[in-house]
Amino acid sequence: MLVDESSESEAAPFCGFFLFLMLACFFRMR
Repeated sequence: MLVDESSESEAAPFCGFFLFLMLACFFRMR
């Protein structure tokens, strides 16, 4: 990923939201 260390803290919440979205889709498919 081409992300600066300064903007890494800004992308942290988005990464967590993306992981949560993947888990939700995974449980819905079961």
